[in-house]
Amino acid sequence: MTEKNPDSSFQALEALWPAQVSSLMLDALPFGLILTDAGLHIQQVNQWVAENFSVQPEEIRGQLLNEAFPELEKRNLLQAYQLVLQTAMPLTLSTRIHKYYLPVPMRLPGAMQYMPQSTVITPLVRDGKVLGTLTVITNVTVRLSTEQALQREVEKLSVLHEIDRALATLDLNHCLEVIVEHTRSLFQADQVLLYLYQGDRLDIAAARPGETHPQNLTENVLQASNQRKSLLKTHLQANDIQAEMVAPLLEQTSCLGVLAVRTCQQLTYSQDDLHLLELLASRAAVAISNARLHHNQQIEHQFAQTLQQISLALTADLNLGSVLDTLFSSMKQVIPYDSASLLLVEGDQVRIARHNGYDQYIGHLNGNATFSLESVQNLREMAGDLRPRVVPDTWSDPIWQVLETSRHIRSWVGAPIVVRNKLLGFLSLDRVVPDFYTQKMADQLAAFAAHAAMALENARMYEEQQRLATTDGLTGIANRRSFDAALRYELERGARFGHSTALVMIDIDNFKKFNDSYGHPAGDALLRKFARILRENLRLIDIPARYGGEEFALILPETHQDAAFQTAERIRRLVARMHGEVSVYKEPQHAPVTISLGIALAPEHAETLEQLISAADQALYYGKQQGKNRSCLFRQTQSNPAMLSH
Repeated sequence: MTEKNPDSSFQALEALWPAQVSSLMLDALPFGLILTDAGLHIQQVNQWVAENFSVQPEEIRGQLLNEAFPELEKRNLLQAYQLVLQTAMPLTLSTRIHKYYLPVPMRLPGAMQYMPQSTVITPLVRDGKVLGTLTVITNVTVRLSTEQALQREVEKLSVLHEIDRALATLDLNHCLEVIVEHTRSLFQADQVLLYLYQGDRLDIAAARPGETHPQNLTENVLQASNQRKSLLKTHLQANDIQAEMVAPLLEQTSCLGVLAVRTCQQLTYSQDDLHLLELLASRAAVAISNARLHHNQQIEHQFAQTLQQISLALTADLNLGSVLDTLFSSMKQVIPYDSASLLLVEGDQVRIARHNGYDQYIGHLNGNATFSLESVQNLREMAGDLRPRVVPDTWSDPIWQVLETSRHIRSWVGAPIVVRNKLLGFLSLDRVVPDFYTQKMADQLAAFAAHAAMALENARMYEEQQRLATTDGLTGIANRRSFDAALRYELERGARFGHSTALVMIDIDNFKKFNDSYGHPAGDALLRKFARILRENLRLIDIPARYGGEEFALILPETHQDAAFQTAERIRRLVARMHGEVSVYKEPQHAPVTISLGIALAPEHAETLEQLISAADQALYYGKQQGKNRSCLFRQTQSNPAMLSH
């Protein structure tokens, strides 16, 4: 490594890094900056680096990087700087390989050991000569915490899905064993007890460990049963038990029993754990109710078998649309109907989410039509007591309302769809003959609705978590993780069928200056407006994504070179006519906005995902060098590396 920074090199670096960039300005930045010369002598660091890496800027100025920060040499990070100096290309240190630039201990209990950091090393180039490097270090704790939280939610849904499958049994004893075993495993509990009502008495029906005695009926268990409310108690210090969670097993409006989880560890459980226990208890209640039905009503053996098959079919799919379609095909196996509908409650309105069979009686029924819940008495009554209803003969029923959509109905049965005592909607079945439906059928439909509720809740929760995990929260388009998966898929598909896949990397020109001039709210509004342009001006098969910061990417499947270039140019021209809406001294202003685009294709320019991104990045970088506001196509020649738009 170079011993000392020559004066001439330092003067050139000062010209590239003007004095107007004051220490005060750099110290105000919420991320770290380290400026070196070409010999990797430190020229300047900001306050973020000084505070987090415990250094004095005046003491390390002029020192070699490995002298000021020996940890970099130990972890072979100096090789990254050598690569940047040799190639004159920026380099991002992978957060998966290099968790941090320098170790900064986290001070919060239970947090990660060191602050996770994202590091970008950028060469400082003038007249084709590398004069030094600029290192930007960002604290990505919040981003990683958010990703981990989303991952935990997805894992939670997966665990509940597995439990649903495990509970798809109608053998009562086995059902109870599965509940306590999965509960103990899920919460790493020292004790799990499942209480069930035998008449008016609450007894232990199953427990882990098995030698638990009846005196374990605690005040918390009785309170949860009486109030039908989950409880979390810590610092108990009774019989070595430090904390206890209890959740009632609610089926419709009845309490079947209580599920209790206890631990000898201090401060083990949280409100999130209690919520997860509630979800498990709701599933356990449905499973126990079905098992009891099978156990106590052997004469309905065939019905119970059909119900089990439907439960497996519903819980096997987490796609909301597929679950709704499966509901109608499986519902007919339980109770016959001529027409049927699935109604979802949204505030004080009811929406027809799915329907079947109406077309042959009334013509086309408007899907997604809404009406007031108060306007239909039988639905209003079900919403009030959460019990199924049956109208054997609509012509003789005093409360039945004949609507345009119900003139063909002579016998009707309905059941509420309820999850944790919350009304989601209704199942409504119709027959064109009178005196067909009975109270027994209504009870059977209610059992089916319990399975439907569980499947709908699973699908809705999973769909929401999947959306959060794959969508950028600010712009509403695909995030980086979703982009990587989609690009990898399109490259594999293109290779299999011989199609070209185009990648367009986009950077909003002078975005930092825009933010500095008009503020981050205006910058966020600009990003959202740009994302909307992408969504509204691409094909359905094209995939826009936010790559990071002001960088975006377009995946254009089955697209050749000319078409990709035309698409990039169309987007560029649309943005050039767009203005960022900003406010200066409370007066509305319009700021011009331009973008630069780099285009590369596979397999023409690259074969792997990494190669394709690199090629598109090179084309984008070339366009930036040529003055911005242009589209550049990657060319694998030294003399003409990219084709410009103009």
